[in-house]
Amino acid sequence: MAKAVGYAVAMKIAMVYDAVFPYVKGGGERRYYEIARRLAARHDVHLISWQYWAGAARTTIDGITYHGVGAPPALYGADGRRRMSEAVSFSARVLPSLLRERFDVIDCPSVPFLPIFSARLASRARGERFVATWFEYWDAYWLEYLGGAAGRAARMIERAAVRMGDAQIAISATTAARMAAHRPSAMPLHVIEPGVDIERIDRVPAPEKSVDIVCAGRLNAQKNVPLLLRAIAALDRDGRRATCMIISDGPERAALEAMSRELKIDDRVTFRGRIEDDDDFFAAVKSARVFAWPSIAEGFGIGALEGMACGLPCVVAASAFSATEALVRDGETGLVAAAEPDAFASAIASLLSDDPRRAAMGAAAHERASSSSWDRVAAAVEAVYVGVVSAEASGPTR
Repeated sequence: MAKAVGYAVAMKIAMVYDAVFPYVKGGGERRYYEIARRLAARHDVHLISWQYWAGAARTTIDGITYHGVGAPPALYGADGRRRMSEAVSFSARVLPSLLRERFDVIDCPSVPFLPIFSARLASRARGERFVATWFEYWDAYWLEYLGGAAGRAARMIERAAVRMGDAQIAISATTAARMAAHRPSAMPLHVIEPGVDIERIDRVPAPEKSVDIVCAGRLNAQKNVPLLLRAIAALDRDGRRATCMIISDGPERAALEAMSRELKIDDRVTFRGRIEDDDDFFAAVKSARVFAWPSIAEGFGIGALEGMACGLPCVVAASAFSATEALVRDGETGLVAAAEPDAFASAIASLLSDDPRRAAMGAAAHERASSSSWDRVAAAVEAVYVGVVSAEASGPTR
């Protein structure tokens, strides 16, 4: 099916993910969209997901063919955690969609794990190539996140999933290192970090600074926004009444708003919700002095990279389960602080009280982010696809 076109290969590519940009705005959704729309100029790109859009289940947007496998259920439960029932349902619906037509390569991400097994079955049944993209690898963190039998089961499923694919992509060196002990060493593994649209971000005018701190990211359990709220309350105790804007939405929003009232900081903490227009989003980020990233479980931290691209130094929480502290160079493009309120507050205060240091770190952060671009990311992912399609078959897909 694939045919040579110059140096590359014209391929029919299926990308499988249960959340789709711009209907769901997160790092993984953004990544697949930015890659897909660039590859669609040279390849036949299909994105298989829940049907977030109106009209026919199969439609074309930005040159990408979208396949809807059903009405989207809630991704998260009342506890702010991913719903297992959603993952099971999506996996079951994805399989017949993948079997309905032939693809050269299937790309399926690690989240929410179970679709990886559907992609594996489909690729083996049709003799196709399968690339597994790993946003993060939790392993022991599952025992903290879910606890008990559920945590142990999730860990076992993850360890089984990490053994699958003709090739794997990890979105950070940290994620790749965490996978190493449990994946087949002979399987090709490519580290391809996400990017930013630095040219677009640079075109957005920087408004006057109107808020001390900005935080942007889906409001769910692992983003750990309560740490930031408690840090703001700790700043109060030290006599600094910092202002904060929290951008985005998620299952924990109501609880976080209630928490800000309980801490008596709700007069200075604004929950903006999701900002639909990208330029408006980047302008809102640029209106702050410091970007806070309290998340304790990250495969990369694209939100922090966007904050850096906006010229803000980042304060990130130290965590054995987060790759963001490798992205943010401590003392150069931001600060890495212990994931407890006083330490996080102290790091924020040290930047807010030192304009020259904050400006120097912001400039270094922008320079670091400028080295990333979605064009480079798309080209690197395309090379992985071309490699697995062009390689001689060496046996069935793992």
